[in-house]
Amino acid sequence: MIKSKVKNFTTLNDVLSFIQTEPDWGPNYNNIIVAALKARRTADALKVKTDLSVGDLVRVDGRNTSWLGVVHKVMKTRARVKHMDNGMMYGVPMNMISVAKKQYITSPKLNIGRVA
Repeated sequence: MIKSKVKNFTTLNDVLSFIQTEPDWGPNYNNIIVAALKARRTADALKVKTDLSVGDLVRVDGRNTSWLGVVHKVMKTRARVKHMDNGMMYGVPMNMISVAKKQYITSPKLNIGRVA
């Protein structure tokens, strides 16, 4: 019953209004908040995924560092990004990516979109 209502939560105000109006929220409040946060993260990741395409210059924000890279493949929950400094390929979650420039590199010499 509660799980079906959780899918519509996108903001903290939605969660709080649900908690105030639902009579049996007490034992399940932790699950409700976690499900609302997951739904928000999923929505944010889908928003980034629609903006990404092969060849885009992106900024990857980690815990301690931020680096630039080029998108080589867009997958279901991650993107394969080539680090601009060391040339290594990383599978990066969508919530760590922000698009810096659309269609940065389109050179066939770089084999963008192909896995070597």
